[in-house]
Amino acid sequence: MHQIVFQAKRCMKCEDGHALAFLVASLGVVMVLALGIYIVSEAAVTKIQTQNAADAAALAGAGMLADCLDLLVFSNWVRPLGVLPIPWAQGISIAVRNLTREVIRHGPDAANLRAVQVGLANGALIIPLHNPDLGVETGFFGVVTDTLRGRTGRRFVEVTAVQELQLPRWFRTVLGEQAPSGLALAPSALARGTVRGRGMVFAQYAGGLGRVE
Repeated sequence: MHQIVFQAKRCMKCEDGHALAFLVASLGVVMVLALGIYIVSEAAVTKIQTQNAADAAALAGAGMLADCLDLLVFSNWVRPLGVLPIPWAQGISIAVRNLTREVIRHGPDAANLRAVQVGLANGALIIPLHNPDLGVETGFFGVVTDTLRGRTGRRFVEVTAVQELQLPRWFRTVLGEQAPSGLALAPSALARGTVRGRGMVFAQYAGGLGRVE
């Protein structure tokens, strides 16, 4: 009789051990599934934020290009004042000539830098993928002309944005050195900002989002 009771207690202990092992394994699976859902949801949200940052950066860069073109239109209007027989006419001519040269030379770089600045303000790393061109040339008497005549040409800003995925601290603590960095899982996004407008007399240029080819 005592032997039967002993065997029964032994079986119950074995069953308790199996149940505990099964419970621990089940909790582990649930935690892995929960972690996977969390990372996927965070990646989806970060992807949307990254695309928004890329769009804002490309639009800001295109806006800078548009401002440069508007400045060149302004210089065309002011330039004739330099030939008037007035004391400060020579100064106007020199200032407009210098303005035109600097805008044409540094305008495209300023557009990319503006895109990077706006991207950083939105928490994303912006990498310019394109070297813009204002699409203008200086003709007789220093008058600036539009060589694109409504076409896009290279008059656009194209960027890629990368934003770090914020992983929870406990996730890094559990996995230790095996935990991937947020940058390794970072989503990326592409965007292009184009300039609308034509001519260099009555033109009013504006930036807008374009299609990434």
